[in-house]
Amino acid sequence: MQLLLLVPFLISFYYIWRGSARSAFLNAFLPVLLLIPGSYVWRLPHLPPVNYMVMTLLPIAAALPFYLRWWQPRRIDLWIALFAVCFGISESRNTNVATGSIIFFDSCVSVIIPYLCGRLLIEQWMMRTAVLKRIVILISIAGVIGLSEFPLKVNIFRMITQRLFHGTREVVGWTTQERWGFGRVSGPYGHAILAGVVFGMALVILVYLRRTEPWWQRRMIANFLPVRMRNVLMVALAVALFCTISRGPWIGAIVSLVIALLGTRKYLDKRSVWVLILLVVAGYALKTYIAYASSGQYDLTQDNPNQTAQYRAQLWTVYGPIVRAGGLWGFGVTAFPRVGGFDSIDNEYLSILVTQGYIGLTLFVLMLLESLLTLYKSLSTMTTYEDRFFTFTLGGILLGLMLTMATVFIDEQPKPLLFILFGWIQALRPARVPSPAMIQAAQPRFGFRRVWT
Repeated sequence: MQLLLLVPFLISFYYIWRGSARSAFLNAFLPVLLLIPGSYVWRLPHLPPVNYMVMTLLPIAAALPFYLRWWQPRRIDLWIALFAVCFGISESRNTNVATGSIIFFDSCVSVIIPYLCGRLLIEQWMMRTAVLKRIVILISIAGVIGLSEFPLKVNIFRMITQRLFHGTREVVGWTTQERWGFGRVSGPYGHAILAGVVFGMALVILVYLRRTEPWWQRRMIANFLPVRMRNVLMVALAVALFCTISRGPWIGAIVSLVIALLGTRKYLDKRSVWVLILLVVAGYALKTYIAYASSGQYDLTQDNPNQTAQYRAQLWTVYGPIVRAGGLWGFGVTAFPRVGGFDSIDNEYLSILVTQGYIGLTLFVLMLLESLLTLYKSLSTMTTYEDRFFTFTLGGILLGLMLTMATVFIDEQPKPLLFILFGWIQALRPARVPSPAMIQAAQPRFGFRRVWT
């Protein structure tokens, strides 16, 4: 059954063969990314392990060089390339070159290629609305199907994948966690916190679509049901987000929504708005951390929200000596020392410090700051309501993720989604203005001219 891995590859290759990496991204990559668990891999001898997302990305990666003619170099390109290389160097220094090469390959397909897709395949081709619609609908489908995990405590995505793709290997043994007597919904995203991150992003995007796209205002769920699709999707995503029972993504989604809705206001001084946003987020993060740190000692025998808060607060204390010992490059992804009782590093910033050292964290922070700076500068060129609102929406999602990453490590689907977001921000442009790529594509490939003799 491992040969089923070839199905997404062939679908993606079909669109590439027809000359459209954009269609492959929209119709092959996004459905595979958002509906199929990414923790199941197929390992061939002497080759890196591949999952369904990787198989879908390979044809797209082969086609991306043809889109580089519209490339405009940015500083963040260098930060992202060095960040991916840092994965391989950190791993090679602590294990061996073979393992480091595998980790570097994984960083290319989960970091660089998604970034290039977001940078080259969306804004230049006026595909903003199409991509946003597809993301919201796919994540809503995953949320509705995944809701069965809440009462039944069984993940239907994991169960189907295990039976349908028998022969693949699950590299991370995800299980359904319980809280308040219910199963925490994780859908195809591995863990409930990661699912909360994805559902929160989709909820913010849906708010943007509801206010800017007429299709979402008219479309009914069915001709015989007087219920608008936008309302059904909103309820589905909100319920799915709640059923993850993850406070970090809840807070991140609220912060993202508040910032995104600032874009609906007609008159705002952008300097004061961004300063206010950064102060509010930084102040809340500091307040939350202090509250966690003073809430007592983590007890392995208990499982409740207060204990998980104490767990995250004490991670910095227990892993501090390991961070200092790792130095500039860290200990790598597979070889870093683990502290008993604190096996999971539920903090993306600390996780990068441990695995990639001070260099990795510096590059990651530079990517975040560079993206915020690009959004700030783009506000001066976004004159329409739609463009201004979308700029604030992307900024809200990014700032919400920055807050949420203090409570979770970014893996599985949120990782490529984050780097698609990085690329999308760098390519941001007014939606109604044709790009050079669109103008060139609209011109006939061959033409005739009159010659006088």
